[in-house]
Formats: sequence, C-alpha cells, structure tokens
Amino acid sequence: MKGIVLAGGTGSRLYPLTKVTNKHLLPVGKYPMIFYPIYTLKQAGITEIPDFIPDEDAIVFDIGGNIGLYAIKQAKRVKNGKIFVFEPNPFAFKRLVKNISENHLHNIFAFNVAIYSKPCELFLYSSGSTGTSRTCFTPCSDLSPIARVKAVTLDDFVQREGIERIDLMKVDVEGSEIEVLKGAEKSLELTKRVVMEYHSDALKNYVQCFLKAKGFRCAGNRKAPRILYFRREKI
Repeated sequence: MKGIVLAGGTGSRLYPLTKVTNKHLLPVGKYPMIFYPIYTLKQAGITEIPDFIPDEDAIVFDIGGNIGLYAIKQAKRVKNGKIFVFEPNPFAFKRLVKNISENHLHNIFAFNVAIYSKPCELFLYSSGSTGTSRTCFTPCSDLSPIARVKAVTLDDFVQREGIERIDLMKVDVEGSEIEVLKGAEKSLELTKRVVMEYHSDALKNYVQCFLKAKGFRCAGNRKAPRILYFRREKI
C-alpha cells in the first residue's frame, strides 16, 4: 500500500525557525515534524514513500543487490529506464542472474563486484554458501571466508559507463556503507535520492553527516528495518 504526505509552502509562518532548517525537520518533541505523518502511515500498513518510487525512465543503482528482490521490483516500474545492480557474493549473484532471466527483464544490468572506497580485491566472509546468508568484508568468529572478490569505486564505474544521472540509489552492504560513500564522491553529485539501510547508530550518524555535507536532507527514517531516506533537491 502507498501513501502520500501533503506538505507544501515555504515555512514562512514558522520564520525565523525555517531560515536555517526545513520546516519538515523542525523538532516536535523527540522527533522531527515529518516523523509523525510517516509513522502514522506505517502504523496504517503503508510501507512506501512515493517520492522514493522511481519514474518509468529512471536510472536506479542497487548497491548490495543480493538475489535481486529490490532490483526486480524497480525494473518492473522503470520500463524505459535502467537498473544497475551490484552484488559481490558469487552465490547470491548466480541466483540474481537467474531471477532476472526468469522474470524476462532486459533493463537490469548486473555486476558481480563490490562497490568500495578504492579498486582492490577483498575477502568476502559469510555465514553460509547460500544467497541469503549474512556476508561482510570484516573477519568475524561466526563467519568464514567464501570468496576473493573484485572491488571498484562507484565513481570509476559511473565515469567508465558514461552515467549522467542517478535518480535513485539504494545501498545495503552489511556495514560497509562508509566505504561505498568514500568511493562515490563525484557520483553523489549526480544523485537525486538515496535509500540506505544502516546497521548501527554510529553508522547512521556518520552517513547522515556525510550526506548532509554533500547537499542531501534526511527525508525519513524507518526503524524496522533500519532505513534512511535522503533527498537532494538540486543537482
């Protein structure tokens, strides 16, 4: 189910508070103003924010695509656009390619690489050999190395492919979000919207500060799962 939050105007009635802060982000109690209508929609079973649903001609980047659930869903919406999906786990990637084929989608372009802060090779650690196992690039006592994977920066990829805009970027990389952002400085200048899952409060704070410095505003924050929404109004 989808919902719409009607919020217009320049915030003139709240001046001078809105001279520095967008009215939707002004604190009301413990949370910014926009939190309350989004929370109410969620309680009513509405799970999608329309502003973060891509148009038919959108360019969407799915970083951490796993087996393709998000990418395939967006590809069916983006009939005249393109989906670029990146998944380093070879087992998940195999299922991703199979799922794309079985859905007869020709606007998804899948890459078996990690998006990282620098071009390199990384050891991928996992709790198992299936596409849905927990994976990361940091050694843990409950994870085993399963593959050595190629890593590229998003900036290098965007430049090589001649990408001129990114309408929506989704990032879910199991704690490596900082590394993704460090290698995407120029790509973020071309990006309108970012949806990012975070795995700790410290990571959440870093991401918010990083993207704010790049001209993004936080447009929403879901706690289960922990997802941040960022919007850039001007590119």
